[in-house]
Amino acid sequence: MKIKTDNFYCRNCNRVTNHKILFSKKIGKNHTYDGDDEISWSEEYSTIECLGCDTVAFAKVYSDQTMIEYMGGEDFRYYDSIDIYPPYLENGNIIKHKEYIPLEINTIYNETILSLKVKANILAAAGFRAIIEATCNNLKLEDQNLKNRINSLADNGHISRNEADRLHSIRFLGNGALHEIEKPAYNKLLIVLEIVNHLLSNLYINDIIVRKSLNTMIKSEDDFYSLVILKLQNQILNKVITLKELLGKDDERIEKSDLHKYEINLYKAIKNNEFNFLKFEKDGEKQTKHYKIVKIPEKYHSSNFKP
Repeated sequence: MKIKTDNFYCRNCNRVTNHKILFSKKIGKNHTYDGDDEISWSEEYSTIECLGCDTVAFAKVYSDQTMIEYMGGEDFRYYDSIDIYPPYLENGNIIKHKEYIPLEINTIYNETILSLKVKANILAAAGFRAIIEATCNNLKLEDQNLKNRINSLADNGHISRNEADRLHSIRFLGNGALHEIEKPAYNKLLIVLEIVNHLLSNLYINDIIVRKSLNTMIKSEDDFYSLVILKLQNQILNKVITLKELLGKDDERIEKSDLHKYEINLYKAIKNNEFNFLKFEKDGEKQTKHYKIVKIPEKYHSSNFKP
């Protein structure tokens, strides 16, 4: 048996590429069955390196005389069984920024991906179902029935109805794997992987990435104080300023009703010495409130302020 240098999948290039053999060890034996039939087999273990990206892997190539593929008529050919280590995910995409996914969900996701890599399709199907269960747990959906929990995801605005229907498809696939021991096709699991990636990205990842790169609407008091502290870092000590002047263009990121509520609470926090960067300068029901900057926050100051 000869190892072909163009017959290995590179996990970094995500395709079959030419490799060079760094080291190879071949073993083989003849084995006799029932004193009559004899079968010969061989295994070759090789350390391989992709000629495109230099990624190193380990290949096990096995063959025996029973591994015959008939091509039609009397034509046939022998074939090899090739295993590559570390195992790779063929034709699928692992979600980016997994670090933002809650730990209990991330753990199940990683084990499910490993099942996909080694073609343990039943375990992978069960894993995808478990990811949905863990997501419902994380979002405090307490119904014990997964069908109802998926519907609750849509009812509570976490996902759309169309997305809920897709999750039900995963539920059916997982139930078949767990209860009927039905092995789903690998290509179906790749579709499920994309659905799960979309779900987790929308729930846990996209908003974080957007907030780090783009201006978003301020929808919580914590975000409001984070913005105020950020703005104060670029101001001058002892300057008297209105909240609108301090926020500048970023005031459009806050609904007027929310801004009014946030400023009332800001005033209370200043009055109670819970927010020591500003001092209240001027008051009056029909006058604009002015604040004196008495302290400039450090650049590393925590943005998560809760008066």
